[in-house]
Amino acid sequence: GGPAGIAASIRLLEHGHEVRIIEKSDRLGGTPETVIPDMRLSSSEDEVSAILKPAIDARRLTVSLNTALGKDMTLESLTSEYDAVLLAVGLGRATSMSDGARIDGVYDALEYLKAAKAGEDMLGGGSVAVVGGGNTAMDCAGTAARLGAKDVYLIYRRSFQEMPAWPEERDAVLAEGVHLMILTQPVGYVAGDDGRVCGIRVARTELSEPDESGRRRPVVVEGTETVMKVDAVIEAIGQELGSESAEEVTVLASPQGRPLAKSGSFATDNEKVFCAGDIMSGGTTVVQSVREGMDAADAIMASF
Repeated sequence: GGPAGIAASIRLLEHGHEVRIIEKSDRLGGTPETVIPDMRLSSSEDEVSAILKPAIDARRLTVSLNTALGKDMTLESLTSEYDAVLLAVGLGRATSMSDGARIDGVYDALEYLKAAKAGEDMLGGGSVAVVGGGNTAMDCAGTAARLGAKDVYLIYRRSFQEMPAWPEERDAVLAEGVHLMILTQPVGYVAGDDGRVCGIRVARTELSEPDESGRRRPVVVEGTETVMKVDAVIEAIGQELGSESAEEVTVLASPQGRPLAKSGSFATDNEKVFCAGDIMSGGTTVVQSVREGMDAADAIMASF
């Protein structure tokens, strides 16, 4: 029910196919609708509803909300019922620095942004560290600042040049008063007697030769570790599949845990299963997800 899935559905409907959209939340739109701050991306819910309504009225489109892959149905049951299945479930869980259970007061970026967009302030002021250097990290830092955090520190292990966030997003958080700490590597958390985070351990880094990402690799400088006192931490260091979905697509998964499409296509080793959007690309832009959804629909139709 996110950008890739909706785009694919519209394309398939335009060519006369019957479609079912299965969405785990209570509304369509995916991450842009529930997570991205309104000031950066306005709601498209009314527009999407208007586009899909004729197909729903004609009973060519069924929308199943509050329905999740892995919980309410299996990939096997879907492939036995439908001619083709498009996996566009997105990456619903943030990667964490912590092994095992999360520390109280350490939030994942998607969890935090979703709550903030719904009007809930999870932080309650104080000093906040945001770990990461992408657009999601910028969204978290800017949101925390606007909601009244005393100080917001955005901690990034590389330099401005390697920072993946768009320059305008970076400039926007600087204007919000966020402190950008570049060449700084988070190495762990400190919890108080109550079990809640009270500090983040950081060390200075120097840049070495480029790694597989093409960016210069950060190397921790020995003897520079210190503890910053913070009241909360938001982790925005990457995204992965939610546990329920991950179990269902294991048979199709790449080493990164995402469905593995054949080279140059959206098809998987299962002839009925295709994938598109963040679940395949690892997280990009709404525009790219829409494009991939349309291209995946074309690939599905070409397979019949």
